[in-house]
Amino acid sequence: MKYFLFILIFAALAFSDNGYTGMNAGVNPHSSDSDDITLTLVNDWTLADIALGLDVFEGPSVFYVLAVDKDNDLIRAYDPTSGAPQGTMSLDVANNSCFGIAWNNDPNTDTYYTNDWDNSILFYTEDFGTTWTTVTN
Repeated sequence: MKYFLFILIFAALAFSDNGYTGMNAGVNPHSSDSDDITLTLVNDWTLADIALGLDVFEGPSVFYVLAVDKDNDLIRAYDPTSGAPQGTMSLDVANNSCFGIAWNNDPNTDTYYTNDWDNSILFYTEDFGTTWTTVTN
């Protein structure tokens, strides 16, 4: 039924007089209007270690970039301005193929989540890596 509704809407648009001319409608690549996106580099720094699956920790008076260093089984915190290491947290020993870190965005009750590409488990800690709990991913 969903497919029929989609086809019906597509057909109504394709044969209406609203300027739509079928599959060729859309953005004209030769138009003089520009939809270009301009990116501005705010800061640039090089990490000395492997950094996978970045996230950001932002508290009332601190701001860190979090990254997984799976070669050393650590989560590292970096100063976003200088790239200087600010601290580490140990990964769970079973999380040996970790590829990402996510923080729960609550500095009052920190929870950090990691994943593992070798299994279907999410790891999380609420005590800064002292103990880790798992849940099925």
